[in-house]
Amino acid sequence: MNMQESLMLANWRQLERNQQRELFNQILLYYVNPLLQIGQTDFVNFTISGERITTLATWIQGERFTFVPGQSTLMVGWANEGAPIDWTTFKPTTTATELTDIAAVQQYVEQFTSAPREATLAPLLVAESALPVDRQVRGIYHSVTGRFTGDQSFFHKYRRELMLALQPKTDVLNPFMTDAVEAQVTEHVSLRVLADGVSYQACELIPTTYGELKQRIEQRGFDLPTPAEWEYLANSGQTTLFPWGNQLVHTGAVKNGFNLTFASDRSYELTDDLGVLKLGPAASQGEALIERQLPHSAYYQLPMAVTLEQALPAAQYAYRKVIRVTFD
Repeated sequence: MNMQESLMLANWRQLERNQQRELFNQILLYYVNPLLQIGQTDFVNFTISGERITTLATWIQGERFTFVPGQSTLMVGWANEGAPIDWTTFKPTTTATELTDIAAVQQYVEQFTSAPREATLAPLLVAESALPVDRQVRGIYHSVTGRFTGDQSFFHKYRRELMLALQPKTDVLNPFMTDAVEAQVTEHVSLRVLADGVSYQACELIPTTYGELKQRIEQRGFDLPTPAEWEYLANSGQTTLFPWGNQLVHTGAVKNGFNLTFASDRSYELTDDLGVLKLGPAASQGEALIERQLPHSAYYQLPMAVTLEQALPAAQYAYRKVIRVTFD
């Protein structure tokens, strides 16, 4: 079995851990820009339709990426026909909405979700979190050791600004307790504390257009996900209306089945298609729960588009990087 076949889900799940790690190391060697610094790699688990799959995750230039095996054929988009949904639970309980019956709710869902279609998924390295469009990750700053791993030219340029941003705002007994600063944005730098409480993801703030952003990440070997890839990843590989199933009530999970986080602040996530933005605000202002919850669906899609030259406000647009493992 060659590398291309091994990286597909049907075969990947059969591999031993040492085989998976060897293949993952080959991906890092041949598909990651050699100028980018690779950090710690770990085995992690995710779940597809109830099946637990072992995979690997690593840090690339201060950003954590998870490997998702490919699939030769999969279905994305919302297919209402035959879906195991009890639509009576979606019926509005308030009159402050135009969705007055079950048929109206179904039509509303279909109007603001992508059409069902067949797609092929290449093996992917996927950023676990999206970033506001004006942020470019440059590395990780370790507040206890004072060490910066990543783009050293960025660190030397903005070192003083970074140090000032992490100064404790109140007196503390321990001089290393900078973890009181969870996030900070200065004129040129954005900082976000990581899970260990003392390391910070450091980003350079660069106002951008869609065209500039795409060119910038492609120069470093990344890309934006296709709409089909985004839907598959956001929905944990399932065909349900929501990542947590076909129930209307949110489970409250922070990460989905692929260990990916998706914003709930009503900003858009970009795809590699100018005409397809994902997430975003509610399509209507009614008080029915489905109107508030539908934006959480991976298939939710407003009739919105951007242009190559359009300036993208960071408060409204975010992006998620992927590395597509292809064998063309």
